[in-house]
Amino acid sequence: MSGIFKYTPNRTAASTPNRRSAFGTGFGSPGVHQDATMDNSYAMGFRSPSINALTGHGSPVQVRSLRDNEEEISTLRKENFNLKLRIYFLEQKAGICTDNDTPGGLGVTTSSASNTSCDGNYLKQNIDLKVEVESLRQDLQSKHDLLCQAVKAMEVLEESHKKAEERHRELVNDLNHRIENHQAEIRSLELMAGELQKQHRELQLSTSLRGDPELQQQQHVAEEAKEGMTTRDNVGESLLDFLDAVQQHSELSVQEKLKVLEMENAVRQCQERNEQLTRQVEQLQATIEEKASKISQLEMELGELRFENAELREESEKPQSNVEIDRLKKQNFDIRAELAEKLCVLDDTETKLKEKTLECTKTCKMVEKLIKTITEQDKELEKLKRNSSASVRGGKPSPNPASRR
Repeated sequence: MSGIFKYTPNRTAASTPNRRSAFGTGFGSPGVHQDATMDNSYAMGFRSPSINALTGHGSPVQVRSLRDNEEEISTLRKENFNLKLRIYFLEQKAGICTDNDTPGGLGVTTSSASNTSCDGNYLKQNIDLKVEVESLRQDLQSKHDLLCQAVKAMEVLEESHKKAEERHRELVNDLNHRIENHQAEIRSLELMAGELQKQHRELQLSTSLRGDPELQQQQHVAEEAKEGMTTRDNVGESLLDFLDAVQQHSELSVQEKLKVLEMENAVRQCQERNEQLTRQVEQLQATIEEKASKISQLEMELGELRFENAELREESEKPQSNVEIDRLKKQNFDIRAELAEKLCVLDDTETKLKEKTLECTKTCKMVEKLIKTITEQDKELEKLKRNSSASVRGGKPSPNPASRR
């Protein structure tokens, strides 16, 4: 729409009076122009804090946040858009009125000028409604864009939440599997330690009961004792290693549990953010529905104003329409006269055609009679020929048909 809202201030002085007179008193007064162009709250009473700081008067400097600046820029853009729309519609209506403002050229009487002066309020209301409709459409589009962004953010958060839940589930399953494996190893090592302790007790009991056995038995017992001691030392070392591994695994499990807790906190935060976004989406949908209902209401009012404007234009164009009606009546009368003449000619031709058809039927009947007589005569001639041929063959003279008659 950049090509529509080009504003050209260098205009001729001859065109401006016609435009003001065409719009009537409502658009010519300076107060109305102030309402049409200076209807913004930012145009009055706004002063930057830097000027106050330089002059030394006024309140101390307040640092404005980026959000405040963005909101002010958005409001200024909306107001600039509304002003451009207002200027465009004013120029459009002014151009239409100046083109039709020829009282002596096309036979338009002074009543059309009075009607256009009365239409000033309707035109202003029409322009205001159009500007409001366009601004509401722009707000609706921006809210729709925000809604789409929120929906995309919700989808991204849901995907990340699902991925985090899957990772958490896999991690918990892995930890449970590791814990089960370590518990099985601990059980097997406890069984081995119990068996070794039992064997050691049996060796001690056997040595205490035998007293002073022979040298070979003592050596054998000593060897078995040494083997038991070495196995016990090995089992102790393996138990120590296992305890160290269990301690390390417990430390790792604690770290993994901390990670799981952190992930659960992150998931909880994502869920809260998701709920907040859903609430924002619901609020945006409610505002969009409200704006849409307001737009439909304004469009209905705009249609009513257009209908009233069309009626006023028809009333202003009545003299020209009367001339057109007279011309059409005359043309209709001429066409009817010509049609009557054509109908008379058609009747004459129809009567002539009927006469010709009667004559034709009479001639056809005469021709049929002549054909019948000719056929009868042909038949009689054939009979005579047959009779004459028969008489010639029999040697008898043929009777005279004239005497027979």
